[in-house]
Amino acid sequence: MQEISAFLIIDVQNGFINQHTKAIPRLVEKEQENYKLVWASRLEYSARSPFLTIRKLSGFNNVDKPTELAFSLKPGAKTFIKHGYSAASKEFLEELARHNVTTVYLAGVDTDQCVLATALALFDAGITPKIVVDRCASTGGIASHEAGIVVLRRALGDQNLTF
Repeated sequence: MQEISAFLIIDVQNGFINQHTKAIPRLVEKEQENYKLVWASRLEYSARSPFLTIRKLSGFNNVDKPTELAFSLKPGAKTFIKHGYSAASKEFLEELARHNVTTVYLAGVDTDQCVLATALALFDAGITPKIVVDRCASTGGIASHEAGIVVLRRALGDQNLTF
C-alpha cells in the first residue's frame, strides 16, 4: 500500500508558549512546507473541560488570545478544535480517511501529554504516527519533553521518531 502522509501540528497556540516552547512556532511554521496535507489542533476549554474539572487547572497562561495559533498556517491547511488531550478526534480521523492518509507526522506542544495521547490514538486507529522530535516541546520543560520521548519510543519504536 502506498504511504500517504500528513502533518499535524498540535496545540502550538499562544496560551502554551513559554520559555520551554518559544522556538516551536517558528519551527512548525517552516516544517509544514514539507507536506501537502497539513492540519493544526487548538485546545479550547469549556466549562465542563476535564482540564478544569479533573486537573483543576485555572486556564491558559495569561496572554492575549490564548487559543489562537502562535504561527501562520500555510494556505489550504485546516484547523480544528479539541477539548481533551488527543487531537485524534472522530472528525480528524474522518478527515484522514477522506484523504487516505496512512502516516501522520506529529509536532507541537506538549510532547508528554497531547502529542503522546494523539500518537497513541492514531496508533490504535491503525494510522502510523511519526514524531518529529525536534519540532516538539513541553511547557513543563526539557525533563517533561524527554519523558514523553521515552514513552513514545517504547510505544512506537525508534523507527517512528524522526529528528
